[in-house]
Amino acid sequence: MINKLNFSVIKSIILSYYFTLLLTLDKKIVVNSYITFLRVFQTETLITATIFLSVLYFINKNKLSSLTKRESMIIKVFSSILAFIFVIGEDITHTQAIFRGSLNRYSFILFFILLIGYYLIFKYFLHLVWDKYNVHIKKFDIELNIFRHRIDRRKYFSLLTPFLLVRILAFILLYPGVTTYDSMVIIGEGLGIYPLTNSHPYLFTYTVSLFTKFGMKFLGGVGVGVAIFNFLTLVITTLIYVYVLYRIFELSNNKWLNRCLYLFYLLFPNFIIVSFTMYKDVYMVNALMLFFLCIIYILYQPAKFF
Repeated sequence: MINKLNFSVIKSIILSYYFTLLLTLDKKIVVNSYITFLRVFQTETLITATIFLSVLYFINKNKLSSLTKRESMIIKVFSSILAFIFVIGEDITHTQAIFRGSLNRYSFILFFILLIGYYLIFKYFLHLVWDKYNVHIKKFDIELNIFRHRIDRRKYFSLLTPFLLVRILAFILLYPGVTTYDSMVIIGEGLGIYPLTNSHPYLFTYTVSLFTKFGMKFLGGVGVGVAIFNFLTLVITTLIYVYVLYRIFELSNNKWLNRCLYLFYLLFPNFIIVSFTMYKDVYMVNALMLFFLCIIYILYQPAKFF
């Protein structure tokens, strides 16, 4: 009993320390030497102590229940994925640049420190959310049972057709689609005009290059290849958006809310323009839409989802 109690206290202290560490890291410093590595951890004592004690109190007040082997595995997998995403995304802005510059042993050490920290934090909070959800279910005895694996094709295509018509009309007006500064750089990298960089996913750059080279070789210009790629993006994006809306409408009985939500996604200019923009983030948003839908089913129908 004493050993279990000591182990629980140690776990709470480690988790609180990691939580405090990740909140107080100086992420504007580029780690390229031992000195800069240490500077990342420098912080105000009062702020650090306050955060640490607050988190430690919260953890001690919210004890976790035991999990089944299956539940534990699911939480560990999701924690690992989220931790990796968060660590990789540390340098996405100019105010978070700890991994910019040359790679070295100190940046690798910091990478693994952050990876372990985010993993432990996500594991704790996903476990906590799962516990709260189970309490909620037992208290109110609710579970949605309207999820259907098969799609009503007639209903789905009735939602899809207006989306395609609006977006195809906009695509024709803005032929060959929308390109940004990043789009031009990606095209240049794919054609070998610029050297490859890690600013854009290599697979995305390679895929774009296939379309641009196809346009140059067989259709008389890069622009035609760009248009084909953008039209394909339009179709994929529209299929995903309509699918997500279709599934959400299954869960909602409020017809006015459903209609307003549908019209918003159908006619809001940003969504129309983005659907045929040559930009890597378009596919990221598509993935996030599906991820959002997964979160809904994880919350309301975990047994069926997993």
